[in-house]
Amino acid sequence: MARGAADIEYIQKLKNKFLSKDGASRMSDEELMGLLLSFAKCDRPIETTVNNICERFGGCRRAYMATYDELIAVDGVTRSSAVLILIAASLTRRKYAGDYIGKRVDDYAEMFLSVMRRRFDEQLWTAIIREDGRIAAVECISVGASMSVSVDIQKLLRFATMYGSTRVVIAHSHPEGSSTESSFADVASIEKIDSALAPFDVHVIGYVIVSGREAAFYEYH
Repeated sequence: MARGAADIEYIQKLKNKFLSKDGASRMSDEELMGLLLSFAKCDRPIETTVNNICERFGGCRRAYMATYDELIAVDGVTRSSAVLILIAASLTRRKYAGDYIGKRVDDYAEMFLSVMRRRFDEQLWTAIIREDGRIAAVECISVGASMSVSVDIQKLLRFATMYGSTRVVIAHSHPEGSSTESSFADVASIEKIDSALAPFDVHVIGYVIVSGREAAFYEYH
């Protein structure tokens, strides 16, 4: 698809802004995505394609967590533009679960937000906490449908006892939600998990809710 006059004008505007003083820091996620897509062929006008990406993933930044198949399913995103997005994502420094092993973490919300990169399906993660407060392990326990996730208590228990720990932090995502506020259902789920683990002297000390690009930690007593 040849660039239309509106596309050419839009691209030039983005380039000028990006190259201006502190331009990159002043650009929105949508503008940066638009500039990125200007270097690849799109089947729709760039602004339209960016809007479609935001609508599909709940924001441009989350598109960098998508797979190739998920990207090309978006109207306007071509194979070349999908590959470009994946390249940009791979160049972005992101922490992985292994980066936290052996460290003392003060902000569990930030840790889980950085490691739960794929949040299109609801996920349940856990961190095993040593007696000295350091992280023994971080692992995804289960992945469910968009609004539900099954809790595999046996797997969670095996994971905790493998490291001889008595404390865990649970994290789960709200892929379709917009709030990190703790709901009645969230508390009920944590109580269920804690009750199942308690006979084995393993206890939940807190839980994290990840929603979009935000996360919140709640202590559990």
